Amino acid sequence: METFVRTNKIGGSLEERLQRRLKNTEPIVGRINDKLEYFAKSNFSKLGKLTTRASKYMKKEWQAMSRILQDGNLEISNNLDEQMMRHIKLNLKNCLNIGCEDSALDYAFMYFVSESYDINGDGI
Repeated sequence: METFVRTNKIGGSLEERLQRRLKNTEPIVGRINDKLEYFAKSNFSKLGKLTTRASKYMKKEWQAMSRILQDGNLEISNNLDEQMMRHIKLNLKNCLNIGCEDSALDYAFMYFVSESYDINGDGI
């Protein structure tokens, strides 16, 4: 399996990164929290259905979401996660072109074999 190494693209130590994050990001996170509290006081009545669901989720998970202000080692972006999922989404798109059930079974078997080799480090 591939090993992903996180690099500090901004430069400097993790402590310096945390200080920059506190300086630049903390005011934004504070404004988001203030708005969230404002809408929570009105029981989210001024928001649409989906925005209400998202806001309630954010309120419930606020401690985890604000943890980026406590640790300079944490990433704000989820680009690495999205890159890891890219091959799965590409495979789903490729599976749309399978024309019949027999072909789908053959494809599933070959996919299973190739992924097993990849997981075990043998590769094809």
